Amino acid sequence: MQIKIRIKHLGQGLKNGYKSVPFGYYSHKTKAMFKRILLGSILLVSLVACKSKAKTARDYNNRIVNVESRLEPLIMKTENDVEKFLTAEEYDKVAAAGEKMEGIIQEKIDSLSKEPAPKVKEGEEFKAAYIKYFRFIKSMYEGYKKLGLAGSQEEREAVIADLQTILAEREKTINDLQSAQRTFAAANGFTMEAAK
Repeated sequence: MQIKIRIKHLGQGLKNGYKSVPFGYYSHKTKAMFKRILLGSILLVSLVACKSKAKTARDYNNRIVNVESRLEPLIMKTENDVEKFLTAEEYDKVAAAGEKMEGIIQEKIDSLSKEPAPKVKEGEEFKAAYIKYFRFIKSMYEGYKKLGLAGSQEEREAVIADLQTILAEREKTINDLQSAQRTFAAANGFTMEAAK
C-alpha cells in the first residue's frame, strides 16, 4: 500500500510541473544509502588523491636521485684523474678537470632550480636540500680549479686549506640531505629503496 501512495504522489509531482522527483519522496533508508554512497565516493577520491601525491613525490625523489647517480661515474673518474695530475704536478690539468666538473654540476643545479617542486608536503624543502648538496659538490670542484690555477706553492697551500674546510662540511651536508629525504618520504607516504 505504501508503494502505491509514493507512486501516486510521484505522478502528481510530475503532473504539477516538477522536473525531478522532490527529495522528500525518498524514504529514510534511501537517504541513508545516498549518504553512504556519497561518503564512500569521497573516501575513494581522497584515497586516490593521496596515492597520486605519494606517487608524485616518489617519482620526484627517484628522478633527482637518478641525476645524482648518473654523476657518480664522472665524479669517480675526475677524482682519480685529479689525484694523478697532482702527483705528476700537472696543475693545468687539475684546473681543467675542476672547471669541467664545475660546469657539469652547475648545469644540474640550473636544471633542478628551474623545475618546480611537486605540490606535495616538504617538496620545496627537499628540492632546496638537493640544490644545497649539489652546490657543495660544485664548491669542491671550484677548489680544484683554484688549486690548478694557483701560481705558487703558498697559494696552493691556502687553497688546500680551503678545500679541507669544505670537506669538513661533507658529512653534515650529506646528513642534512638524507634527513630532508627521509622527512619528504614520510610526509608523503612512500618508502625509499635501500642503497645498494
